[in-house]
Amino acid sequence: MEHKGLLQAYYRITPINQTEDNLNKFTPVMLAGVLNKIAQARQANQDGNQRAVGFFIGRATAIVDALRDDLDLLHGGTVAIQYDSFYDQLCQYLEQAIAENNDQYLDKAEKIISRLADWWHSTDLENMPVQGNA
Repeated sequence: MEHKGLLQAYYRITPINQTEDNLNKFTPVMLAGVLNKIAQARQANQDGNQRAVGFFIGRATAIVDALRDDLDLLHGGTVAIQYDSFYDQLCQYLEQAIAENNDQYLDKAEKIISRLADWWHSTDLENMPVQGNA
């Protein structure tokens, strides 16, 4: 039986009521943290340290899970649903990067995070990236 070091599926916890001001401050910082962990995983892969790759990818997905926990899917409308979809895709790319030992998935994850971070700083809600063009 082959065992792969795959990540556990996301399990949504009940979010704590966040003020919009808190989310505006911490979400960009958390997105930057995901990018930092991906960069560390990429460096560990170049160094041939697969254990560290898994560690850093696991940390990145923990941050993404925390971001997902902050989403209000009941009252957040299309924006919350779209963010949840992006976060799900991010975790899939991160898991594939580990399963296939392929940095191209890290590139795809970085592209999504960069688009989300850019949109987060934007005031133009009409041009939110959507799944497929991020």
